[in-house]
Amino acid sequence: MKLKRALSLLCILCCWYCIRAQHLKFETLTTRNGLSSNDVTCVYEDHKGFIWLGTRDGLNRFDGRVFKKFRSEAADTNSLSGNFVIDILQDKQNVFWIATKDGGLTRYDENAPMGNSSGVFVITLKIQPQFQLTG
Repeated sequence: MKLKRALSLLCILCCWYCIRAQHLKFETLTTRNGLSSNDVTCVYEDHKGFIWLGTRDGLNRFDGRVFKKFRSEAADTNSLSGNFVIDILQDKQNVFWIATKDGGLTRYDENAPMGNSSGVFVITLKIQPQFQLTG
């Protein structure tokens, strides 16, 4: 019985030491750091380690230092379908699917042949009030 208590105490002390030894640092990222909006609606980490943040004012990719912003541009058919991003997913082919509240669904393929070095939004589906998909 004394051995069990001693082992239990040793385990508790080891766990406490391990937890205490971790020095976690948290930093708040805001528009001051380059985020397009402080209203973050979704977060996704891709296969390369980039953090993607959907906001009420566009999509942001964070590389650990700076943000790259993606927004809907009315004159650019290869831009994000809307700015109010509600979800981000990445499929097995590493293609992103970005759902927006104000514009529909966008397919983003950074390896698309017609895109520039930062990628291109290649398909945008907008849902009309009558619930018909248009392309």
